[in-house]
Amino acid sequence: MMNFGSPGDGPGQFGHTQQIAVDTAGDLYVTDGSGNGYLTSRVQKFDSDGNFLLQFGAYGSGLGHMTGVSDVAIVPDGRVYASSYQGINGNEIQIFDASGNPLDQMDKYSSRGIAINQVGDVFVGGGSEMTKFVSHEIATEWDAGDDLLFDVEVDGEGYIYVAAGRSERVKRFDSGGNFIFEFAINDHPSCPNGQPMGLSFDSSDNLWIVCHDGIGFMKFTKYGEFLKEYVSQGTGDGQFISTQGIAVDQTGNIFVSDFYGYRIQKFREN
Repeated sequence: MMNFGSPGDGPGQFGHTQQIAVDTAGDLYVTDGSGNGYLTSRVQKFDSDGNFLLQFGAYGSGLGHMTGVSDVAIVPDGRVYASSYQGINGNEIQIFDASGNPLDQMDKYSSRGIAINQVGDVFVGGGSEMTKFVSHEIATEWDAGDDLLFDVEVDGEGYIYVAAGRSERVKRFDSGGNFIFEFAINDHPSCPNGQPMGLSFDSSDNLWIVCHDGIGFMKFTKYGEFLKEYVSQGTGDGQFISTQGIAVDQTGNIFVSDFYGYRIQKFREN
């Protein structure tokens, strides 16, 4: 177990930790939103030991800028997609190369969760709508039945999972937007307000979940069967004030962001 981060706007510091993604090399990408008096809206990259590597994106409008950075997804070639839910000139999805240089942007109102499947299709949750982009063009849109779509993930078979905060459920769709099933997560101690916030699949295709203002994290099968839970509230090592995002790398490291703790904590499954 280890942790890294502190309040601030310097390299390795956070205004507010948001969502997390891990690339194929095991490096960690954290969306860093404004808060605690700091006007940040960027993505920070760390190695798996928490050493700062790179930052990119900035507060504002136009290419490479975001005003409410939310989620991040990584393509195997190293490109980074970052969603923003408070865009000035529309709610853009910003696209960066592996070195953090801005490449392009896609418009999507109130973009929060974002995920990319194995063939490069991009899935974005915004408002109550899920949108599928193919080659950066809208291919499909559907109503997800919830107006607070915090996170989106894709499992190993290509099914889409959505953290539906208002209905306090995780919903599963196929890649064409057809509803498959849903399951509730509002009866677990790590999730006192019942709202799923962050999702991540491990190498065995099990689903890990943190909640908005949660105090731990949970593990489910991809079919919604509960497996285990870790709960600890506080400011010490291994404790949480307000969970926000989660990512699991290919070796089983679990990374969890703490919104009001201004840090990332790293765990290994027992």
